[in-house]
Amino acid sequence: MKLGVVVPVELGRAGEPEWILEFARAAESLGFDEISAVEHSVVIADTASAYPYSPTGKSHLPDDCSLPDPLELLSFVAGATTTLGLATGVLVLPNHHPVVLAKRLATLDRLSAGRLRVCLGLGWMREEIEACGGDFDRRGAVADEAIAVMRALWSGTGAVDFAGEHFSFRGAQSWPKPHRNSGVPLYIGGHSPAATRR
Repeated sequence: MKLGVVVPVELGRAGEPEWILEFARAAESLGFDEISAVEHSVVIADTASAYPYSPTGKSHLPDDCSLPDPLELLSFVAGATTTLGLATGVLVLPNHHPVVLAKRLATLDRLSAGRLRVCLGLGWMREEIEACGGDFDRRGAVADEAIAVMRALWSGTGAVDFAGEHFSFRGAQSWPKPHRNSGVPLYIGGHSPAATRR
């Protein structure tokens, strides 16, 4: 069994460098296998979207909660730890362009010697996804293709071509590759049949 710890963003201190390093180093010294960072690129005050994991439909986090970018936070932690796994829980995939995200994830995985594990989700807050330029109603189909884009860029040893409905490119090379030949491990968060399929 492996045990992880989620950065307790509700304390409002996750963006303080001394605090997050003390937290991560303590987790590593106590034998936790990984630290997991959550994501909201923006939080929309008084969102009309229902949070699916609460009986009230409201998130337990305040709108002004300090939520650092999870990949930047994990990169910061990676440089100050040696064995602690680095995870997202969850990264809101529709908020990211997959070509750029593939580069960021591969870089973090390579520089941390394969300590990265990514949990992706499609997001529940319509206004957040739309603020990031995503299409909330089509986010599932776009996500399936985005995952294929990232895997293609990680696996290619030369120029990669991709022709999809939402993303397409020819002759793309993206280096460094992830630490593992299989790429960065991707897990899917969610509660729908489509999430289970992914």
